[in-house]
Amino acid sequence: MEFPPTWLVLPEGEFESATPRIDGQATMELLAQVRHTGRILGNFRVSLGGVDRLKVDVDLGAMIPQQAFSGWRYKTQYWLRDIRIRTNMTSSAWVDVAGSVAARDSTIEDEGGAEIPAREFLRKLDEFEEDEPHSASTRWAVTVGEDNLMKLQLQSLPGQAVLLSGKPTLKQ
Repeated sequence: MEFPPTWLVLPEGEFESATPRIDGQATMELLAQVRHTGRILGNFRVSLGGVDRLKVDVDLGAMIPQQAFSGWRYKTQYWLRDIRIRTNMTSSAWVDVAGSVAARDSTIEDEGGAEIPAREFLRKLDEFEEDEPHSASTRWAVTVGEDNLMKLQLQSLPGQAVLLSGKPTLKQ
């Protein structure tokens, strides 16, 4: 790629909805709002696209540190086009794991690979004491790898999305 590249300029009204113009399995473009004079306004957005579906398969016990979830797996899938990285930020909003399971957007499997019914998982979460870890949330973040290329990373913290979103350092 030559530098500076030839920039593709889109109408202002497309800033919030523009999808990547490049083809590929997984694509990511950085968009910036520009004045008619060519100066950047300061608003930017990361747009995701491609034909791949991201398959998430992570250790639930690492997300919610409880012995009861040892060996259990949290599984879900995302189309890249459905991941919304917020304007002027490099991350999506936090999403509750419990809410995702309740909505049937994700599943929980035990150590043998058998699916745990959503109601059973949610009931188990309610059994924990208030001061024990009993929830987790996930979000997508755009990061820069050691190779200086942009990467999409799934992040998780033990806690409800509403609580994590209320903390300024975790909101960004």
